[in-house]
Formats: sequence, structure tokens, C-alpha cells
Amino acid sequence: MARLSNVPGRDVTENSNANSATEIVSVADLTQDEAQQELDRLHLILVSANVAYHRKDDPEISDADYDRAKIRYQEIENKFPPLIRSDSVTAQIGAAPADGFGKIRHAKRMMSLSNAFEDEDILEFDRSIRKYLGLTASDPLAYTAEPKIDGLSLSIRYENGKLTYAATRGDGIGIWGLFAFNASSALLS
Repeated sequence: MARLSNVPGRDVTENSNANSATEIVSVADLTQDEAQQELDRLHLILVSANVAYHRKDDPEISDADYDRAKIRYQEIENKFPPLIRSDSVTAQIGAAPADGFGKIRHAKRMMSLSNAFEDEDILEFDRSIRKYLGLTASDPLAYTAEPKIDGLSLSIRYENGKLTYAATRGDGIGIWGLFAFNASSALLS
């Protein structure tokens, strides 16, 4: 997988000197015109990365590079709300599925986890969960935390003891089924 030039962070092209780093201007220091150009550039990177990962099963950039680009994209949208695009990648989950997947609607919405890099990210997560559950800041709430391992979320439904579907999270509401035959074979082995 090639490293992508000019993705925020310590990113260099595969032909560059590995010790050199690309300098990225802080979002706080961008003018609105610079922010628009940066948002457009990041949009192309992220859309291309989504298609490569979700449709082609051939990632172009590392998960860390993707996360840095998406965080910067979100920071620009937060600082410059008029620049938010109708096709913003922060309002999407993944990309359209590859051909050959059936569509289903999940019985219960499958939620997605966000990345947490700072203490404030964890506190914000706690606030959002408490709001979603209707809990106050003083109500008891226990968490279990583990290192994130990139993988596949799968919703498996049985009716009367028979597998009716196995589906990925998709857009969270339900969109694409995942090899029901392969999933049932894996579950039985």
C-alpha cells in the first residue's frame, strides 16, 4: 500500500526520503479560501479511499492516514460551516457495496464506533452515550474498553433455528448482505 503525500501527519510519498515530513498548515491558521481548497483535496482523497476499501477490497492508504485525513476534514467543517458540502464524507459511512450483495434492513440499527485519540474524545463519547440513554452525568454507567482491531461487524439473524441472513453494518440502518452461505458455513464450522 502506497503512503499518500500531504495527508495530515508524518506522511510521505513512497518515492520520498522517509525521514522528511510534509508540513501541514494548522486548520486554525487557514483562510476560508485555503480551507475550501484543503477540504476539496481531502474530499478526493477520502472518497477514493472509501471506494478502494469498500468496493475494490484494495485499500490505497493506511487506516491511520485515513483517520488523520477525516479528522482534518471534520476540523475544517467545524471551523468553516459554510464550506460543508452536501456530499460531505463526514455524513457518510463507507461507500456503496461491491456488486453481488443483497440488500436487507437491520431489525435494530447497528451503531459505529468513532476513534478516540484524546481524553476529551472519551468524555465526549460518554456525554453522547448518556444523552442517547437518557442518563444524567451522575447516573452510574459501566464501560468495557479494548484496543480497536479493524475488522468486520456482522449482524446474524436466526428465525426458528434457521439462519435467515448475515449482514454487515452497511450504513447502520441496513444495506448489504454478506455472503449468507459463507457466513452460515463459518458459523457451523
